[in-house]
Amino acid sequence: MAVLFFIVSTILPGLAISTFLKRFNIGFFRSLAMSYGLGSALISLELLLYFVIARQHYSDFIFYFILAQALVSLLIIILKIKWQEKIFIDFKKIKILSWILACLIVVILFFSLVQSLGKPPVAFDSLAFWSMRAEILLKQGSVDFNPLSPTYLSALSHSNYPWHLSFMEYWFRLLGGSGGQFNLIAWLYFLSLIILVADFSIKKLGQLRGLLFTLFLASQPLIFYHASNNYADLIIGYYLAVGLSFFFDWLDNNNEAYLFLSILFTSWTFSIKNYGSFYLGALGLGVLLAWFLKIKKASFKKIIFAGLAFLPIAPWILFKIFFKLNLRNTDPQSVWHPEALKEFITALFISGNWNIWWAIFIVAGLTLLLYLWREKRFWIGWIMFSSVIIILLGVFSLTENYMWALDHTALSRSFIPLVPFSILLLVYCFKLYERRKFSLNS
Repeated sequence: MAVLFFIVSTILPGLAISTFLKRFNIGFFRSLAMSYGLGSALISLELLLYFVIARQHYSDFIFYFILAQALVSLLIIILKIKWQEKIFIDFKKIKILSWILACLIVVILFFSLVQSLGKPPVAFDSLAFWSMRAEILLKQGSVDFNPLSPTYLSALSHSNYPWHLSFMEYWFRLLGGSGGQFNLIAWLYFLSLIILVADFSIKKLGQLRGLLFTLFLASQPLIFYHASNNYADLIIGYYLAVGLSFFFDWLDNNNEAYLFLSILFTSWTFSIKNYGSFYLGALGLGVLLAWFLKIKKASFKKIIFAGLAFLPIAPWILFKIFFKLNLRNTDPQSVWHPEALKEFITALFISGNWNIWWAIFIVAGLTLLLYLWREKRFWIGWIMFSSVIIILLGVFSLTENYMWALDHTALSRSFIPLVPFSILLLVYCFKLYERRKFSLNS
């Protein structure tokens, strides 16, 4: 019952919100992929406002409010969604090879679900960071704001960590969830990410190539593992992917709502883990380049509209400023450890975490460069991606974080969001190549 209500309480509000985005020309499957992310972000924001900003103590009001929210959402969905228009699929047009690829993806999803439910979260970060804060909040009934307390901000020496994943587990615990059920939090993001990438890729490149790119994502060993534990890196990858899908749509369309949604989803990564700021910075760089290269026109009205997308994370940013919570959990140190650089090669090509994806990505990117070196949109995407790589190189070779590169813990996990980033980027570039080829032939 706890599992059912957790899923219903998160997905229904997200679907209800998506019904108001109809004029943004968002199809059913992208709405479905967005629903869990929107709903879980909404509940996380509500709990943040209640416990952290308003400093309230637990009340049954929380349970009944979210229950009423789910029921109202269900009513909105019944009244506004025209199901016969949204879910129609012409199965006769699906090719045999596409069926095979789809079945492989479903099998991977099934085995990841079995693995998720087969064991409770046991990894150190999951227990020490996210689960511990949820358990402290559940037992104390409120956030501990005493700086001298060992449970200051409901955390044990990790007070500057964002709250999203902890609030998700808190809500699940409040409903009676336990054990391996908590892994469903990450698995639902994995499922949503697969749907999102499949929808984006198929629309850009057709069903066969779209499903092939989706299979590349689903079959990554480290991502498969993180779909069955309670870590935060895969969740960042999901919100980043949704944000980037709208960013690439914004580059090709005049609808400024795509930029709004891109900022909305990408900015939420900052409420999941502090290094979400890297991806927010990359998105900001991409937007500035689009304006500077005159692909898009900037105006005061458009900037204000796009800026409104930051409102959901504003409470968390203001809270960090007020309590002087920086982006690090340890004292910053400036060091130079060149030995950490070679670990990037090991992590990407030798560790076995990614199959052969990064080799494919580099070869395909260099090949496309031969045809698209005059295409401004091509350079924007690759500069954004490269900016994150440069930041990671600096973080793991110039700061005290070098130790996490040498043992391949945080270093390997930091590449998880880059996998959907790289897939969406390559899909978009292939679409640019097809457009250029078509224009030359016509």
